[in-house]
Amino acid sequence: MHSHLIVDYFILNKFSAYKKLASITVGYLDMETMNIVDTQMYIDGYQVKLVSDTSYGSLWEVGFTLKEF
Repeated sequence: MHSHLIVDYFILNKFSAYKKLASITVGYLDMETMNIVDTQMYIDGYQVKLVSDTSYGSLWEVGFTLKEF
């Protein structure tokens, strides 16, 4: 699962912390069973780019891929 998100500095720090973990538990909706499934995944290809920097704060583009163990 590949994602690109626009986030503020607070959320950017949370993603940075997740990136450093060996694994994270991710819950997702299994469309076949319509149940929430928890699985262990890791973050690969983590990239950050500054999108906007203003006096009100900055916005960052975060890209990453979640891969299942």
